[in-house]
Amino acid sequence: MMSNPKERYENDPQYHQLCDLIENFLHQAQFTPSEVRECAVMACIHYEMKYGFRHYLQSFPTQVGDAFKTLETYRKSEDTRKS
Repeated sequence: MMSNPKERYENDPQYHQLCDLIENFLHQAQFTPSEVRECAVMACIHYEMKYGFRHYLQSFPTQVGDAFKTLETYRKSEDTRKS
């Protein structure tokens, strides 16, 4: 297991490619470093909202899984009310 981003960049081709892509966006002045960080966080939030709960439910104790189901149900009801 690689312990830090530098090692991962040097040894993981996909990670290396993603870093280079992001650096290229910065170099071309398409995004600022702050925008890239914000975008990365937003991508993680989108992923977890779409897929995360299903993965969490499989790995947590039943009570925690039930709490996540409650949160997901509430989130979906909020989405329905906004529509």
